[in-house]
Amino acid sequence: MKKTLTVLFFFVLVYSELRAQKEVVFKLKILPNKNYSSVIKMDMNMEMNMVGDSVFLDQVKKSGQTFPMLMTMQLGYNSNVKTKTANLQKEVPFVMNIQSLPSKMIINGKENDTAIPATNQTFYGAYTSEMKTKIDSIPGKVMDENLKESVIKMVEGIQANIKFPEKPLKIGDTFLQDVPMEIPLGGMSAKIVCKTTYKLISIANNKANFDLKYVMQMDASGQNMSLDMSGSGDGKFIYDMISSYPVNMVNNMSMTYAMVMPQSDKVKMNGKAKMVMSNQTTVDAAK
Repeated sequence: MKKTLTVLFFFVLVYSELRAQKEVVFKLKILPNKNYSSVIKMDMNMEMNMVGDSVFLDQVKKSGQTFPMLMTMQLGYNSNVKTKTANLQKEVPFVMNIQSLPSKMIINGKENDTAIPATNQTFYGAYTSEMKTKIDSIPGKVMDENLKESVIKMVEGIQANIKFPEKPLKIGDTFLQDVPMEIPLGGMSAKIVCKTTYKLISIANNKANFDLKYVMQMDASGQNMSLDMSGSGDGKFIYDMISSYPVNMVNNMSMTYAMVMPQSDKVKMNGKAKMVMSNQTTVDAAK
């Protein structure tokens, strides 16, 4: 009987140890007194075509524009976030600097001079205990609520914004993140829904590797225009278990869209695009 209990106790210990090794609670954190340095890059290939009213299309062709229009674009940003000691409200103050990398745009084989202009902007704010972003000030700018909201959306778009489930995850587990957004887009109001499925693939050397698949839908209207866009894709990201933050993320997306032009409701611009985005982050002690 004692031998039987000993064997059972042994298996219980082994099972508990294996369970402890295979199930992990993940949580995204911004830690105090750290330096988060990120390089974000995007490469996009797009094909655009116009269909509809022949009179309008003839005018466009006479202006020298040819269709389909083939465009490639490269752009990127360096983001540096230096956090400070948490305050009494358990918020983590930060100083953020975002600097654009040289961009490049080629349309129908010719480099375009109207590439995205270089920017170098500093923000002061704090992360709440719920991982919400607060923007307090921008040097040289008067802050109102609209500007704060725009900056917060930009910052959250650049940084990792993953909401892990509260339950532990084991290899092979998946979870879904459904993120609805509403943003201004060139005079239009855009409603976006992005659904991402994350799957835990492996854990090794304090790194957790995830695969992801996602679908996106966007509807926008305003200024006598409307835009419908849909897309899907996949990607990978690596979560550092020591810093509790994703340190490497790559996304691939294919999209199609249709836009009713403001010049005439009988003219549409149809297009498709492929986009690759990467985000590499290092986390170390703030100096």
